[in-house]
Amino acid sequence: MNRQRAMEWIANGEVGISSKTMWSALMGVPYDQADFPYDADDFRRCWLFAQTAELLPTDFETICHVYPWWRNIYEIWHDMDVALAKGDGHRIYELISEPKRYARLMYQAHGMVKVGEGSWMSEDYAKRIGKEYELPE
Repeated sequence: MNRQRAMEWIANGEVGISSKTMWSALMGVPYDQADFPYDADDFRRCWLFAQTAELLPTDFETICHVYPWWRNIYEIWHDMDVALAKGDGHRIYELISEPKRYARLMYQAHGMVKVGEGSWMSEDYAKRIGKEYELPE
């Protein structure tokens, strides 16, 4: 990683929550809003950060170590990169929102479980009110 460019990016770059999450992991700065990209625009900001800071595979491993649920994103990074180059935002959204992957992301990152079509709530709350749900694979 080019640390100087990463520092310049946080001050002047196109920053979003998911790209700031990447930055926080690499800089060792706790971030209480840590999250993952939800759509093509979120991913584009992450991609811009990765390009600007000249991230290496070892940098992505650091991100996945700090935020283990980020591995779900790193596993599809190349495919999203290809889709971004083609201007195919819909494909990026499809990759992120693939049901099993999205369920893992929501559970691992936020403790949320799917309780109905398009409905999510914290696992603790679902237990408390007796709502049925399945844990992600």
